[in-house]
Amino acid sequence: MNPMQSLQPVFGAVVDDDTAVRLAAQRLRSTLRLNAVSSGLGGLLAAAAPGLLDRSLDTGQPGWVRSIGAGLIVFAAAVFITAGARLTRLLRFTPIIVAGDAVWVASSAATISAGWYSSLGAAVVGAVAVMVACFAALQAITWRRTRASRPMSARADGAPPVEVACGTAFDEGVARS
Repeated sequence: MNPMQSLQPVFGAVVDDDTAVRLAAQRLRSTLRLNAVSSGLGGLLAAAAPGLLDRSLDTGQPGWVRSIGAGLIVFAAAVFITAGARLTRLLRFTPIIVAGDAVWVASSAATISAGWYSSLGAAVVGAVAVMVACFAALQAITWRRTRASRPMSARADGAPPVEVACGTAFDEGVARS
């Protein structure tokens, strides 16, 4: 027995293209739904109790807090609808959601830097921004994996089909994450 054999990875069965796409899309949909629920809950809190939230953040602008809450509710609805959309629409609109999340993170960083909040408010806004950045990263990763797992006939970039084994994608025999 070759000593290197024991170090070689052992992979499970290769799944067919339909299963790979379905599994990847399921992960993306789950991530989007979690984003939608958290955005919706935050939006409902901000829209329903802007004074309470404003006192915690110390912005002095409860009207803006309510407006941002209403915007979050609309965003959450759009994200939830996208999560349930057909694969082509799911893949088309997810980058827009990721960009929206990135704008939220950048805006949060800018307003914290500008000193718009109390210390507690800055900590809360910063924590929410970290959570939103995590959603953006997860959505981008799962979007890329979903797109990569589509069979060649369904891919616009003409890349070869991808085989998925144990959660690792392989193109032309080269593993990529």
